Amino acid sequence: MDVELIALGFLMSGPKTGYQLRTITKKVLPFYPISLNQIYPMLRKLEKAGYVEKDVVPQQGRPDKNVFRLTRSGRERFLNKLVGDPVPLDHGLPFTERAYFFRFLEPARVIEAFEEEVRALELQLAEVERGREGIRAKVDEHGLFSFDTAGVVIRALLDWYRGELAKRKQGLENQ
Repeated sequence: MDVELIALGFLMSGPKTGYQLRTITKKVLPFYPISLNQIYPMLRKLEKAGYVEKDVVPQQGRPDKNVFRLTRSGRERFLNKLVGDPVPLDHGLPFTERAYFFRFLEPARVIEAFEEEVRALELQLAEVERGREGIRAKVDEHGLFSFDTAGVVIRALLDWYRGELAKRKQGLENQ
């Protein structure tokens, strides 16, 4: 996940606090989890580089609010990131990382692990499908494409994992 791209992109529509950036991201990119612990360091880095400027807004009885806005060089940076060189796919799927070491488990436990992962993916897919209609009013066709990509990836993983689960069950039955 490119936190810099996300921060710059949402700042294109106007100044925002770090909290607002996280709130917007959760609403329109719910499958790209981003935390305040990622946003604020990135905003400080962007400020130091001259891509954003910070306005401090005093609040009565509360800490001052830091509102960030893009500079001209920040807009240029964002637009260049949009059309930059392709970035290699991050293949980091925690389940596949664990699966590499399944040889240390009993076959029945491997099947349980696959079944648990399939159930988790089914829940995620249901969440994507429920959220699609709500997201439609909040994003344009490009945002919808990004959102739908999560569903496509989850469906592909489900198909693959179900096939692998079936092979492993068949292998266990044949023992």
